[in-house]
Parts: sequence; structure tokens; C-alpha cells
Amino acid sequence: MKQSTEQPIATVDKKNLFWLDGFLTDAQCAFVREELEFAFWHRSAVIKKVENNQIESFHSASRTSETAAQEWFSDELLAFMGELETRLESLLGTSRQRFEYWQATHYDLNGQFDYHHDAGYWEEDPAGERQHTILIYLDTPAAGGQTHFRAQNIRVQAIAGRLLIWNNLLPTGHCNYGMIHASMPVLAGHKTTLITWERLKPFRTGILNQLS
Repeated sequence: MKQSTEQPIATVDKKNLFWLDGFLTDAQCAFVREELEFAFWHRSAVIKKVENNQIESFHSASRTSETAAQEWFSDELLAFMGELETRLESLLGTSRQRFEYWQATHYDLNGQFDYHHDAGYWEEDPAGERQHTILIYLDTPAAGGQTHFRAQNIRVQAIAGRLLIWNNLLPTGHCNYGMIHASMPVLAGHKTTLITWERLKPFRTGILNQLS
């Protein structure tokens, strides 16, 4: 499914928080959701640092959702994501080689992800920290499901087609703990998102190195 080119895209400046409505059309959101029906979904996990700066993944009541990784995306969806990444490269002035592999997340009634940071774990990683979070809402919950940035007291509504980007880092390159955020509980309906993170250095290697 081809991307719409009707909406002009400007380069994002270095603001902490930015969103753009209509980044995907309703038809494109529906296409992605339909393709994701064929993906492998599993219970979402959270991470923490353990000894020797190793990162451990585990399940927690603080996150109640399901996740589908890019490796389970259909060929048709991967082709669509390649076009989407071309737009994001222009928008952010970056290279897709710095993007982590995509994840889809689905929240049913009462699904949520409590307050957390998207950075602070990867300073010693070869690709460096997660500079930007790139989130796309694929549907609109009937109630709830906002992304809440607690320190700024900003609630971003989950609206189908909306692109949300935020900067996780201070000018020093360290985690900006002021960007703590949560996916608020879905009070009616459901919420589905696409998400990736832009690293400070190239991240992608191997078979999923390049979407097309």
C-alpha cells in the first residue's frame, strides 16, 4: 500500500516533544492493523539493568499489553514500513540505520504501561543511547490511552494516524529523566501503536538491515 505524498514534511527541530496529525491516513492505519493480524503477538515485557550493566527483560504488572516484533511483519507490511521510514528519514534528518527494529503494541480494555523512561540503559552500547522515540497511533480508543508526560503534565491523545516523537536525552547525551511518561489505561475500546527508537549511532545489522 503506497504512502500518501499530499502532506508536506518539514524537518523536525530539536524540541523535546513533537506530534503531527495525519501522518498516516485512516486507510493506511487500517491496512497496518489488518497486516498485524498475521503477526505473532506475545505479552509485552519491561527491562531493567542488572549486574555488569546487562539488561534483563521480564514481565510486570506495570505493563499490560501485547507486542509483535518486526521479524513477524508480513512482506507487504515490511514494504510499507520501508516507505514510511523514507519519510521519517526526511522528517528527522537522520538515517534508518539508526532506527531499532519496529514493534507493534496492542492495549485492550485497561491495558497500560506505567511511568518509565526510554533511555538510561544503553550508554555503553555500540549504537549508543535511544535519542528519539518514534510512536505512531494506529487507532483511536473510545476513552483513555493517552501518552502522559508527567514532568511537563502533557497528555497526548491517541488518535489514529498521529505521529509522536520525543527526545529522550539531554544535550550531554545522558538520559533526560524529565521525559518520564506512561501509556495511560484504555478506558473504552482499544489502542494499537507502532514504535521504534532512533539511536545515536547506526544500530541495524543482518537480514533486517534495510527495509524496501
